[in-house]
Amino acid sequence: MPIIDVEGLTYIYAKGTPYARKALNQVSLSIDQGEFIGVVGANGSGKSTLVQHFNGLLQPTKGRVTVCGRDTSSKEYRNSLWRKVGMVFQFPEQQLFAETVAQDVAYGLKNLGLSQDEINRRVPFALEQVGLDPTEVADLSPLVLSGGMRRRVALATVLAMQPEILVLDEPTAGLDAVGREVILQIIKDLQQERNTTVIMVSHSLRELIPLVDRLVVLNRGKVAACGTPGEVLGCNPLQNLKGIGLPDYLRLICELKERGVQFENPVTTFQDAEQALEKLIKESVR
Repeated sequence: MPIIDVEGLTYIYAKGTPYARKALNQVSLSIDQGEFIGVVGANGSGKSTLVQHFNGLLQPTKGRVTVCGRDTSSKEYRNSLWRKVGMVFQFPEQQLFAETVAQDVAYGLKNLGLSQDEINRRVPFALEQVGLDPTEVADLSPLVLSGGMRRRVALATVLAMQPEILVLDEPTAGLDAVGREVILQIIKDLQQERNTTVIMVSHSLRELIPLVDRLVVLNRGKVAACGTPGEVLGCNPLQNLKGIGLPDYLRLICELKERGVQFENPVTTFQDAEQALEKLIKESVR
């Protein structure tokens, strides 16, 4: 049984008003335990709307969403989903509010009703998971930390609760290249070491390609493509991929395909592109 199952999901904002807008249209999707799923699409494609159904923040206008085997239409179940589904929003460091880092990380644990001994165990462990030394940062105010460190603290507050599912909405937005790499490696390690199911929203394929098991491409509220990076990038119509931050090497491959160039194997990574172009050049000079 999938850990998340979406059947015919339609969501309309401000339904029944002159401002009604259909954000999702008949979306169906299944996600298995331990998968790393990348959700990509242009602005307004429905990415954030989709993932907010996974922790019960939004309810389908039509269709059905099942998480961990139970339908989210149950209000009682929705209210408990935060225990199973950890959600990291864009710029999560803005949600830090406690006087110290340790207090911020401990906040959700107290709501879980854990003993103080268990909280004292989990807080430093969560900080270590995101590459922070508890002895150096636990008693500091989050306000004195750099933007990248605050982002890691925000992630630690979610990881401390040990969710079965981790949903991240643009977790690297606003970070520099080094900060992005640190956050992405932390997320990938978590998925591999703990078999956590990860769903990550991003505008950029560049950061998702090396990480994910499958890509879900949204276009105007519908699933335009779904599959492994090789399947999505190698076999789908190019118009489905426009507006989602193609790396330069993939943009070049797309332009060549539009001009009728055929590639023997799917081109996903930079190395794939390098090999494909080298072969193309050798064939053209024969």
